[in-house]
Amino acid sequence: ALADRAIPLANTLNMVEGTAMDYLRKSSAEIRPVRDYMLAYVQDLYQEAPDSIPTPSAWLTNTLNGGWKPGWFYVLSAPPGSGKTTFASWVGDYAAAQGIPVLVVSYEMSRKQLLDYSIARLGGINSRMIEGRKWLDETYPRHQQLVVEISETIGKYQTDYAPNMTILEAGPEDTAATLKGVIASIRTNAGLARDAPVLVIVDYLQLMLTGLEKLDTGGNETVRVSRIATDLKRLARSTKAAVIAISDITKSAYEEAVRKGVLDM
Repeated sequence: ALADRAIPLANTLNMVEGTAMDYLRKSSAEIRPVRDYMLAYVQDLYQEAPDSIPTPSAWLTNTLNGGWKPGWFYVLSAPPGSGKTTFASWVGDYAAAQGIPVLVVSYEMSRKQLLDYSIARLGGINSRMIEGRKWLDETYPRHQQLVVEISETIGKYQTDYAPNMTILEAGPEDTAATLKGVIASIRTNAGLARDAPVLVIVDYLQLMLTGLEKLDTGGNETVRVSRIATDLKRLARSTKAAVIAISDITKSAYEEAVRKGVLDM
C-alpha cells in the first residue's frame, strides 16, 4: 500500500494503526477473564463522571446521559431539507460557546455560508438579510437598526464562539484518516491534553470518501458508506473525540420507518 501512489499515505497509516490495534486486542495477553479487570472498572465507577460535551437542549442532554460522549460516534439521519445542517450547526455553536473545541467538516457548504447562518441564528436575524447585505442598503426601512444588530452579533460571535470553532471546507482528500491529524492540531493549538473533549461534525456522510479508489469510484455505495461509518467510529475511539455525522435518508425510507416505528440505518 505504501508503494501505491494512488492510495493516500494518511489512509495507509490509518489502516496499519487500526490493524495493529486489532491484532493487539486479539493477542493472548489480552484474553483474560473479566475478573482481572474488575478492580479498574470499580475504581473508574467511583471517579468523577467522564467529561461530556453539553447540548443546547436540556431534553437532549438528558437523553444522551449528560451530552455527547468523547469516543462515541453518532449519526444524525433525516430526509433532505429537514434541518440537519441547521441543527448540527446549532449544536456546534453551543459547544464552542462552552469552551469546547469544535471541528465542522463541511463537504457541501462554504465557511462563509455557515458563518452567515451562525450569525443569523445568534442575532435572531433573518438569514436573507445577511445574504442580501441589507445593512448596506440605506433605503431599507430598518437600515440603522440592522447595522447595530449585525455589529453587536459579530462582536459576540468573535468573542464567545470563534476562538473554539474550526470550519474545514472539505474535499475528496479529507477522509477519516486525515481528520485524525486535524483533531490533533486543534488540541495542540489550543494547548489541550491529547484526550481533551473535541466535537467533530461531518456534513455529510454520503459525500465523504474512503480514500480507497476501488470503493470511491464505481464501488458498491452501501459498502462504501458502511466503510466510512466504520472509519469514523474508529476515529472517535482512537482520538477520544465525539463525532457526529449527518446522513441523508430517502423520503420513502423515512415514511416506511415512521409507519413501522423502526429506522433501519
